[in-house]
Amino acid sequence: MTLPSQLYRSQQVKCGEVKVARAVGIDMYQLMLAAGDAVYDCVLQHYGTQVKLWVLCGGGNNGGDGYVVAKLALQQGGDVRVTAMSEPAKLSGDAKRAYEDFIAVGGKTVPFDMAQVSDCDVVVDALLGTGLSGDVRPEIATVITAINQSHIPVVAVDVPSGLCSNRGCVLGNSIKAAHTITFIGIKQGLVTGKARSYVGQLHYSPLVISAKNIATYSELSRQPAMVNIGELFQNIETPSAMLDFPVILQRLKTREPSAHKGTHGKALLIGGGTGLGGAILLATKACLRAGAGLTACLTEPQHLNAGLISSPEAMFAEWTMQQVKYRLSWCDVIAFGPGLGCFQGGAAQQKELQPDASAWAVQLAAMVAQSDKAKVLDADALTLLALNPNVDENRIITPHPGEAARLLNTSVAEIESDRYRAVGNLQARYGGVVVLKGAGTLICDGNKTYVCSTGNPGMACGGMGDALTGIIAALLAQRLDIMTAARVGVMLHSYAADLNAEANGPCGLLASDVIDDLRYAIQCT
Repeated sequence: MTLPSQLYRSQQVKCGEVKVARAVGIDMYQLMLAAGDAVYDCVLQHYGTQVKLWVLCGGGNNGGDGYVVAKLALQQGGDVRVTAMSEPAKLSGDAKRAYEDFIAVGGKTVPFDMAQVSDCDVVVDALLGTGLSGDVRPEIATVITAINQSHIPVVAVDVPSGLCSNRGCVLGNSIKAAHTITFIGIKQGLVTGKARSYVGQLHYSPLVISAKNIATYSELSRQPAMVNIGELFQNIETPSAMLDFPVILQRLKTREPSAHKGTHGKALLIGGGTGLGGAILLATKACLRAGAGLTACLTEPQHLNAGLISSPEAMFAEWTMQQVKYRLSWCDVIAFGPGLGCFQGGAAQQKELQPDASAWAVQLAAMVAQSDKAKVLDADALTLLALNPNVDENRIITPHPGEAARLLNTSVAEIESDRYRAVGNLQARYGGVVVLKGAGTLICDGNKTYVCSTGNPGMACGGMGDALTGIIAALLAQRLDIMTAARVGVMLHSYAADLNAEANGPCGLLASDVIDDLRYAIQCT
C-alpha cells in the first residue's frame, strides 16, 4: 500500500481516533481487532503460515493488539508463543478484553526466557506503543537487547518499542524491526533521524471496519459497507507531511520551443578556497545538470583549469572584488559556501564560535547577504552565518546536524533528539527555508515541514551536500519559489541517488554519480 503523505503526532491520532469512533458509532475494541488483523496479515504476507511466532505483549493497548494477533494465529492453527511483560491481572479496558479473548480460544502465556529467543522465526513486538515518553525501563530494555542480538526478524506494532513516535529518537533502547505497521495516521517520528535504522519497512493500515460492527448500523441504512478510519482523518490539519514530487516538476521535463538560455535563469556559485576546489566544482556541475540556463562560478585561480575541464559549459573566473560585484549584479540566484574554507588551520569545533575566519570570506558573506536575490547557503557559509545571525526570507540554508548545532549554539545530540523542533527553531531564527539534511531530510518554511523518504546510506560521503546546493540553485534560477525549489531539489537529489544505488549498490556511490543521473531522474518522475 502506498503510504499517505500526511504525518501526525501520536497525540493527534490518539485523540482523533476516539472522536472519529464516537462520531460513527464504532466500539474502540473494533479498532483493536482491526489493528491486530492488519499485523497478522503483514506476518503472513512476509513470512507465511508455517512461521513460529513469538508475541511480546506489554500492558497497554499496544499489548492488546498483540493478544489479538496471537488469538488470530491460534485460530489459524499457527505455532504461537506469547509472553506477557505486564501482569495480565493489571490489564484494563480493551487490552484486558483482548487478553481474555485470547485465553478463551485456548491461549496461554509463558515467561520471557532468553534461551528460547532463537526458538522462533518471527517476533511480534507489542511491548510499548506511542505513549512512551521517558527511557525504557531496565527490564524491558533487557528484553529488547536480547531480541536485537538474536537477529530474528521483528514485526513491530504501530512503532518499534523504545522509539519516540513524535521525534524519531531512541528512548534508551529500541527494537530494530524488519517491518513496522502503523495505523490510521503515519506518526512523524517513524520517518526521520535514527528511526530510519529501527523501523525497517514501514507499512500502513487505515483500519477498515465492517459497517455491521457499528452500533448504529442498519441493513436499511445508506451507510457504506466498510468504514475507513484513516480516510476520516484526512481533514485533520497536520504540521508535517511526506515529500513528494510537486506538479511543478512537470515543467522541468519539457521546455518551450522558443526558449533560450536566458529563459532558464542565471546562477552564480561562489566558493572553493585553497585546497577545496572539488566542492564548488561539484556544485557547478550539478547546477548545469539540473537545468540552469547560464552558470557562472567564482573561485580561487588554482581551480579554474580544473573547472573548465570538468564543466566547460560554465563560466569560470577568479573571485576578485570586480568579478564578485559584476556577477552579483548579473545573476538571478546565488549559491554560496561549498569549499569556501573560511577557517585557517582547520575547521571550527561545534561550539567554538570564534574561529579565525579569513577577511575575504567574511567580506564575501557580507556582499552576498546584502543582495536581495534568492540564495542557497551551505558549508562554511553557514558557519559565517552562525557568527553573524540574520534573517533572510529569500534564502535557503542546508545544514547537516553539525552545522545546525553551530547555527543554534547547541550540540549535535540535541539536534538529533528532535529534528522537527530543530528545523523549526532554525527557520524561526534565520527565516526563509531550512533544509536539515540527514536520514529523512526535513524541509521547513515555518508553516509546514516536509520529510524526504527517499535516499540511501550510500549518500553519506563527501560532496553530496555540494551537489544538492547546485541542484537547488538551478531550480531557483528556473524561477521556482524557494520552498518549491528546496522540495524538488531534495527529492531529485535523493531519487537520483536511489536510482544509482539500485543499479550498482550504495557502497562507493559518489556525488558525481548522482549528478550524472539527474537528467534521468527528472525524466523518470
